[in-house]
Amino acid sequence: MAVKIYPLTHAKVGNQDGFRLPRAFSKDYPHLANASGHIEVLFDIAIRFDL
Repeated sequence: MAVKIYPLTHAKVGNQDGFRLPRAFSKDYPHLANASGHIEVLFDIAIRFDL
């Protein structure tokens, strides 16, 4: 399977900041639609997502 890249965009809901993934991510991975996880900033240019 080819590697897919999904851009993150800034999202502000009420007084909270966050990130939003494009709709294509939910269509490609519907089983992750309600998943929770965390983001770990390893370096200024490296981020790891764990679901």
